[in-house]
Amino acid sequence: MFINHWHVAPEGTYDRAKPEMGSLAGMKKIMDQCGVEKGIAFAPFMHCMDYDYSWYRCPLKSERECNEWLYQSLKAYPGIYGFVTVNPLNPEVLDILTQYIHLGFAGVKMHPPIFRIKIDDPKLDDFYSTVAKLKVPILFHTGAHGGVLETYLPILLDNVANRHPELKIIIEHCGLPCFFDQALGVLMSHSKARKRFNVFAGITGAVKAKYRDKVLQLVEEVGPDRMIFGLDYPFHGVEDLTSQIDFMKNEIKLNPGEMDLVFGKNLEKILNLEIQTKSGAL
Repeated sequence: MFINHWHVAPEGTYDRAKPEMGSLAGMKKIMDQCGVEKGIAFAPFMHCMDYDYSWYRCPLKSERECNEWLYQSLKAYPGIYGFVTVNPLNPEVLDILTQYIHLGFAGVKMHPPIFRIKIDDPKLDDFYSTVAKLKVPILFHTGAHGGVLETYLPILLDNVANRHPELKIIIEHCGLPCFFDQALGVLMSHSKARKRFNVFAGITGAVKAKYRDKVLQLVEEVGPDRMIFGLDYPFHGVEDLTSQIDFMKNEIKLNPGEMDLVFGKNLEKILNLEIQTKSGAL
């Protein structure tokens, strides 16, 4: 399995009393316990939502340091690939983005309410164009996570996808619990019927019993070949991962080939892993 969406940071960042929580060592421990061969780790954020500071205190001093910490740390963890986290309004954004993709990072993580951006703002077009040229996916947090909701509604990703048809987009959380229909609309609009395959359903957090009907709808309307599973570590752990895998096997009833797509093959397909191979960085 190749599991997406692991938030990592230096030990003690998430919980000083439990320093392994949210660390790469903690991530690797869960991977080994659950038979996960590969995973995607996000570089730490410099900032989080105001109400999150009780659990998140990043000791790093800049976005460049956050990505450099992950790059250096991953040398000890073969099979874990990094995603760049950088605010597109950062004056150094294109330099940081290009540097770490060429060093071996496999994609980009965007959290609009943390970055305080509007995801279809034309000011971000140079950033999106650069991501597309680098041939890596960009994962957008969607759903409700504070901030100004109208700045990161899933429907806005239709504008981004239309302006940047080569950009590989993962609509993470599929807008759940509030904006699933918007995410589904974008996914269906950029569908096989239009011969566009660059928008994917990130089902991190969606694989819960209460969302069964939504996951079934994604299977039927979007297809398992455009669905990507993630854990949302460290907020979810071993028990969550085990139960969510069981849910997909027993409730969604995907066949083995479809399971392989959702649990890693789709993710592997859209990553530019040639960079990692050439650089030997990871």
